[in-house]
Amino acid sequence: MKRILSPILFGALLALPACSTTSAVAASVNGHDISSATVVDDVSGFAQSADFRSQLQQQGVQLTKDGPVPMSFSAQWLVSLMQNEAIALVAKQRHVATTSQELAAARAQYQSSQSSGKAFGQLPARLRTKLVAASALQSALRASLKPVSNAPALQQAYQALQADCTSKKLVGHILVATPEAAQQVEDELKQGKSFADVSKRVSTDKGSAAQGGLLMCVDSAQWTQLVPEFRAGAEATPVGGISAPIKTQFGYHVIEVLNLTPDTAAPLVKATARPADPLAPVVSNFFQRAKLYVNARYGTLRRQGGQFTIDPPKPKKVKSRPANTPSTTPVPDSSSGSTPTAPPTAPPATAPAASTPSTTTTPSPSTTGSTAPSSGTSSTTSP
Repeated sequence: MKRILSPILFGALLALPACSTTSAVAASVNGHDISSATVVDDVSGFAQSADFRSQLQQQGVQLTKDGPVPMSFSAQWLVSLMQNEAIALVAKQRHVATTSQELAAARAQYQSSQSSGKAFGQLPARLRTKLVAASALQSALRASLKPVSNAPALQQAYQALQADCTSKKLVGHILVATPEAAQQVEDELKQGKSFADVSKRVSTDKGSAAQGGLLMCVDSAQWTQLVPEFRAGAEATPVGGISAPIKTQFGYHVIEVLNLTPDTAAPLVKATARPADPLAPVVSNFFQRAKLYVNARYGTLRRQGGQFTIDPPKPKKVKSRPANTPSTTPVPDSSSGSTPTAPPTAPPATAPAASTPSTTTTPSPSTTGSTAPSSGTSSTTSP
């Protein structure tokens, strides 16, 4: 399943001509320049989205529709543009291009996203087109690569489950609406049908049904979030056993209790572990060898292996004036946003090349963008 992409992390993939003066170049990747005009134009476009500005404000980033732009935001968007340029160069090397179907799919993903669709629709058409193009190219490039083993992520997820599962017992359920349906479930299980198969077919809890009915570990951190009747029924069921139907406010539950082993936990672990992204090592390898430049007005470039960051410049110090000396000259406020000539202090913008740009943490449209697919447990806090 294709991942819904974060707008700030996958902005325009631009093939910009070299600029005549160094001050007009914001950054370059292997000699491919990104102009300061592009950064300003894009950031001003993001500022047109009221929903985007609102979500940024919740993170402490004050982006206004017509006011100055915080340098931290500009630096972080510049990181994204550099990542996008890298992806474009890799795609060109591998002769990968987007199709009209991929472009349509990317646009549909943005528009249909519950968390980002509205903010995306408020952006200027030119910026929406850039975001869609970047998303589609990334998807096309990812699809052209060989799958990467997800074994490390699965092992890590299982270890986390073990640490949280002091009881070493897993619980699953099949939820149905009526006692007659629950009796039918019991009859099928007695006939030797698989609990997982029956759950996938008839359980109304679709989150756990996708995991063969598995919910969580008994006495795990989330255990107390389940309703008391369900917990009592699960705790009374022996390991390897199946309960009689248990009624709660949500319906009738047939509960299964299993020993925690790699095999029994596999459906739950697979739902928890994030799939390995084949694009991540490709991007990391590219940045390890890439020649990068960042204009000092946007901050200082710092590199480590396949990662790079941009530390925004510190604000200029303002000399204090005697209290009795009148002055009509405004004193810059470093706590507010600033144009590049007087940028405020801000945290570094980071490009973790160990993963694809979709995992970059930035105070940006990524906060209104993708939502992680449910592992099924969110629907089980009240089984």
